[in-house]
Amino acid sequence: MLLMTILTEGFVCIKSRMLMKFSVLIIVSAISLLTLCRDCECIDVNNPLECFKLLNGPVDDCACELKSVAEFNNRILYPRLQALLKRNYFRYVRVNLKAQCPFWEANWLCAMRHCHVDGCQNDEVPPGMRDVKSMSDDAANCPSSQSAGDQVPAGSDSNLGELDETLSPTSQAAFVKWSDHDDSLLQFCEWDDDIGNSSQYVDLLRNPERYTGYRGEAAHKIWRSIYEENCFNDPASALLPGGAQMRTVAQSQCLEIRVYHRLISGLHTSINTHLSHKYLLLGPQDRLMGTQNWGPNVTEFLVRFHPEFEPQGPVRLKNLHFTFLAELRALAKAAPVLRRAKFFTGSESDDAEVAQLVSDILDQVEQFPDHFDESQLFRERDKIRLKSEIREKFFNITRIMDCVGCDKCRLWGKVQTAGLGTALKVLFSPNLPQYLRRHEIVTLFNALGRLSESIYSLEEFKGLLSSNGWAASGRGFRVDL
Repeated sequence: MLLMTILTEGFVCIKSRMLMKFSVLIIVSAISLLTLCRDCECIDVNNPLECFKLLNGPVDDCACELKSVAEFNNRILYPRLQALLKRNYFRYVRVNLKAQCPFWEANWLCAMRHCHVDGCQNDEVPPGMRDVKSMSDDAANCPSSQSAGDQVPAGSDSNLGELDETLSPTSQAAFVKWSDHDDSLLQFCEWDDDIGNSSQYVDLLRNPERYTGYRGEAAHKIWRSIYEENCFNDPASALLPGGAQMRTVAQSQCLEIRVYHRLISGLHTSINTHLSHKYLLLGPQDRLMGTQNWGPNVTEFLVRFHPEFEPQGPVRLKNLHFTFLAELRALAKAAPVLRRAKFFTGSESDDAEVAQLVSDILDQVEQFPDHFDESQLFRERDKIRLKSEIREKFFNITRIMDCVGCDKCRLWGKVQTAGLGTALKVLFSPNLPQYLRRHEIVTLFNALGRLSESIYSLEEFKGLLSSNGWAASGRGFRVDL
């Protein structure tokens, strides 16, 4: 029997869950059955742990066990990534949040205060990264065979022509060769945010990804555009909320399309997990003191992933692990390139420490025994055109991020799609790049960090949804339905 104390305020009920605005404080002492208030009715959710029922056995389309993925991430990778992503090289990203939506007329005015992004002043950015344009930033990440005298001076505002004047003839020729080589590779995303007056540096630690209140038709339009226009036929619609046939339909498709759909589904799942795990929990004391308490919202998680609310919820949690494995494999494949990168911020000691942290992560990733095998994809000649179609569709997805109406959501959407795009470039290009641009390195690690944190947070949700875990926590949750 559940014991509940419910504190309501404001409007008690509006027609749909998306519009309902009231606060509920739930304190549970025992949980064999979870009761939620939705659409003015009480709904009994049998076995809340049904969300995780598919997280056993092998990962679909990958020779790896789900439990081994979670164990590797939670015990080995997650703590190392968390330490790395706090370093200056990875926490600052130059991004254009004012780019126009290329597909429809969008309203950029976000009325929700948690949507706001705090940009950085120039003096807040590490000296070696200030006013560095795209090409000069690339030069700072070229292989270490380039001499120190060839580096672009800190604080320079160079374009390509000015960059050529700072390089020795040998390094200049090598740089052009590398650029030409990389231009021939498959590009899965467009990142022009290093160029132009509209771009600015943003501190990702100061602007964490979490629930902002951005939902409803505006948010649905983004995902509809992704699934209906940038996936493949029937499986695209099946990926949408309520698409109960997604798993069956996907298995009828070729491996390459299944992989693409799982990647998009896993990315979407990761975002939804973050929004449930970093939720604004306002109790009476928080309102009185004006404090903010961010934490896991169990009800929000269940509404997004429990099969009684979302039939494909368990499948999506499984796809989260697939996307994680794909990006993990990209990191392992790019290890030789990443070991040559300089991670230049202007602080010699900090840059050396970052290089050591990256090297340690790469060592661990390379030792992981069951990587995703990209060599199984596009093996037949008739699949070359399909690779081009997949590239074009994902390229469009990265551009759709400029249509997101919440600044913070747009920021993290751009970072995560760019990171996945970098992973696809590494996995699907016929040759390994000679070097990666700074934004590719930063977004690749941050995107993997987001997936890693999502998988890590599942253990906390499992604990909260188990009878002992909930009773021991004694937590109350503010629920916005």
